[in-house]
Amino acid sequence: MLLFLIPYKLYTRLYISQAEYYCNNFLAQSNLALEKSLTDFDKKIQEVLRDSDIQEILRHEAPDSASQYNYQIAVSRYFQPHTMDEYYLQEMDLYIKESGESLYYGTKPAHLSSPFSSSYYQKALTHPTRPNWLHYNAEMDCIELSAVAYDKNTYAVQGLAVIRLSTDFLLDTFNAYNTLDIDRLYIADQYGQILCTTEQDALGLSLDSLQAGGTSRDFTGKDHIAILRPLSKSNTSFPYDDWTSVILLDRHTLLQSFQQIAWLFYMIFLSLLGFSIAVALRSLRFITQPVAALVSAMKNVEEGYLDHTLPESYPLKEISVINRGFNQMVSRLNTLINNEYKSRLAQQEAQLKALQSQINPHFLFNTLQLISWKAYEYEATPVCDMLGSLSYMLQTDLCSDDEKTFTLREEVEYIRQYGKIIQCKYNDKIQIVMEVPEELLDCRIPKLILQPFLENSITHGLAPKLSPGKVWLRITCSGGQLHIVIKDDGIGIRSSVLHSLRHPSGPPDRDAALAYGHHIALANIQERIHLLYGDQYGFHLESQLNAGTVVTLNLPYMIENGGELL
Repeated sequence: MLLFLIPYKLYTRLYISQAEYYCNNFLAQSNLALEKSLTDFDKKIQEVLRDSDIQEILRHEAPDSASQYNYQIAVSRYFQPHTMDEYYLQEMDLYIKESGESLYYGTKPAHLSSPFSSSYYQKALTHPTRPNWLHYNAEMDCIELSAVAYDKNTYAVQGLAVIRLSTDFLLDTFNAYNTLDIDRLYIADQYGQILCTTEQDALGLSLDSLQAGGTSRDFTGKDHIAILRPLSKSNTSFPYDDWTSVILLDRHTLLQSFQQIAWLFYMIFLSLLGFSIAVALRSLRFITQPVAALVSAMKNVEEGYLDHTLPESYPLKEISVINRGFNQMVSRLNTLINNEYKSRLAQQEAQLKALQSQINPHFLFNTLQLISWKAYEYEATPVCDMLGSLSYMLQTDLCSDDEKTFTLREEVEYIRQYGKIIQCKYNDKIQIVMEVPEELLDCRIPKLILQPFLENSITHGLAPKLSPGKVWLRITCSGGQLHIVIKDDGIGIRSSVLHSLRHPSGPPDRDAALAYGHHIALANIQERIHLLYGDQYGFHLESQLNAGTVVTLNLPYMIENGGELL
């Protein structure tokens, strides 16, 4: 392949280099011919303006009805009807300074209202001894020139000539010497404006804008060979030495015959390569087939299908060893899942129930009911209310022993009953403020997970205060998580105790937990959350002495749907 590609690249470069050299020589000759045509046209315009009849018309001090006719006759002597010269000259207007007359010859008159204050006149004065090539007029589809008309005796300015020339003048001049299959041609004046081109919509554009435009006209594209040559390199004379001609050759057309041969070699090479690959694949199939079966079996195991086995008898000994090892690995995975993994699940379930039994106190519900009735008989209404709230709390503890989660509605009601007891105990010194959106009341959280935090805030944060205090419970939801904040304005936690609560070493630190808790260890609550949902969930403590404590609790947002938590 390399033996073919390297000569192909070298030959292509050589061929293109020779084509560029030939095109440069061609452009040099074409530029000389173009300069001659431009010079001849300029001379003819000057001869028209120096014509004796034209000079007579320029001397008129007042409008003359015969001037238009005499002017057309004089111009037609130089641009004879039914000739290419007349076709190229689309318009030649003469504006007379003294008489104010405007004379027209052609089909595209300019009709200048103030010719001697126009840009045509200003441009003509730039080089007063010859016609000035101005620009391409897109509206009239022509090239415009202007020239000053002088009295040939006194050289006084007598008029202004505005010439409109067909773009075919330059294109036909170029094509007369063209022997190449050119894709595109551009001829630009000293200002870079395109005056002649084979691409009609590029007329009047800037040559630089085409080169930087990144469009189909981009000179640097891989599909074309661009030859750009200023007329100055062809020893042209002023003012055309600043003009530039550009030709674009289609690379595919230039290399068509050579590429046909190259494609033939490519097809032969690809045929041989395809035949070689087919033979190699057929030879390797005996080895790759068992490897593919092994890969498929490994994907099945990765997806959890552990009942897939491979044949242990195969002509290749190495494949037999690999298949045997794979089957043994699958068998061991099954043993691990059926024994150790299930045992671990049972152990976690037992540990979870043990932790719940530590958190849920059991009291004699029936005895409390009896005491409540006795209080009612003695008209001890506050005592009766407290016993009613306590009975509700104990009934919730006892009757939901097998449940791992509560709805937030049940948890809030439990806290409300607890709050009644607290208000009676502290004579409304302590308030519990709950901000729980209605739409979150049906989501499920671990059973009785919030009350211990409120109890700790009240017992160890607000109760020691001399002034009234508050504890706030605020619950929000975002990103599929419940964000629960329990905040009090109590006395706070000492830094040493706070550190031990945040960083327990080994098993849960009961002493540190009881220092802030009541009868429930915070470490047990943290471990309970981790067992239920994973280590990414839990709570975090922040506290400052004499300022209060904030507990931030993150739980997954879960609701019950058809008996399943989602």
